[in-house]
Amino acid sequence: DTKINYQADFGKNSRNVILEGEAFFNVSENKEIPFRVHASELCITALGTSFNVKAYSDENVIETTLETGEIRIDNLDGKKGNSEVETVFLKPNQKAVFLRNSSNLTLDSRKKAAPVKKNEVSAIIKPLSIKIDSLVDTKLTTSWKDSRWIFKSEKLSKLAPVLERRYDVTITFMDSILVNYKFTGTLKEESLEQVLKALTLAAPIRFEVARNKVYLFEDQEQRSKYIRPVKQQPNDNH
Repeated sequence: DTKINYQADFGKNSRNVILEGEAFFNVSENKEIPFRVHASELCITALGTSFNVKAYSDENVIETTLETGEIRIDNLDGKKGNSEVETVFLKPNQKAVFLRNSSNLTLDSRKKAAPVKKNEVSAIIKPLSIKIDSLVDTKLTTSWKDSRWIFKSEKLSKLAPVLERRYDVTITFMDSILVNYKFTGTLKEESLEQVLKALTLAAPIRFEVARNKVYLFEDQEQRSKYIRPVKQQPNDNH
């Protein structure tokens, strides 16, 4: 469910790509022709670096995770007549999270770059709310491209869209309580049925598959088995 567009002369006069979806980039350095990713409202510039961008059109969040090197993310303030760009720099093991359609800009850490003229950034960028997380485990973001998919304390509501794209299915929650169940683990080239069975071993979940549709139910019989050990834990206010 990812699309990348670029011009026919890519690499000659420019290195610009337009991304919708998720992609991992390993960029060779070329100071004369910087590499830019246009992801909806954002313009992400890299010289020599490796990073991940997640910008699905049906999600309200754009995530950029840096593995190596340095990248800059340009965000126009949208004010008429103002040609300056507010710039966020990411260092290795940092993740920038952007909320679409927000009128405020908040940064955990930021610095001003030299002003960039609007015509140097081909995408029209609106003010966004920005949050930067430092010292993140980049494998949790980039492992989707490898044979080992790693996730940690991930809510099923967040895992479901990833599974839908990975296996080309539609997942429906028949019991809303399931969306808050959290999972930690590593999957290696498992089939959809193997993944679903793994979920049932870790939580009181029952599933039904009809062609490319998956229905998830709470298993009432198994629910008591999982709740009982929790109730037996001492009340230590943790």
